[in-house]
Amino acid sequence: MPYGNWLAYTPGVLLGLSVLFVLMAGVVPVLRLRNLDVLAGLSFVVPAVLLQQRYLDGSVAAALPGLGYLMLRCAWVGLGPGSKPASSTPLFEALTSELDAPVRVRVLRVLAVAMALVFVMVGVSSPLPFDVIYGVMEGATRLIPACCRTVTCRATSSTATRIRS
Repeated sequence: MPYGNWLAYTPGVLLGLSVLFVLMAGVVPVLRLRNLDVLAGLSFVVPAVLLQQRYLDGSVAAALPGLGYLMLRCAWVGLGPGSKPASSTPLFEALTSELDAPVRVRVLRVLAVAMALVFVMVGVSSPLPFDVIYGVMEGATRLIPACCRTVTCRATSSTATRIRS
């Protein structure tokens, strides 16, 4: 079952959040490695939509190229030779460079309010119990073996069988 509200998967919300992500994370000039990182981040929109449509196998297959790139990129940054990144300007700053500082602040405030509204519409109003909060708790409870939730805390197969039945 997909997490969150169905609104999160509408084309308008996905497109708007993707554009906002590119504006905040992209840089100019365009031919920078950081923009390839942004593109790798955007590649995870497709698996999310496929998962929402319950195409689990397709979702996994669609996520593999992005995960592979990010694995190699992280390994290169962590283990490769250290190098100074090429100079670049954030895309949002480049697009709003002609605006005054107070106007830029207003634009950022509007974007922050829009993000808060999306959060309320998508996260808080989720009609399903499979919300992110429940997902985190579900994972946490699976860390503790079922046999350790008994008073005796014996990890034997007979105890585990009694608990499951």
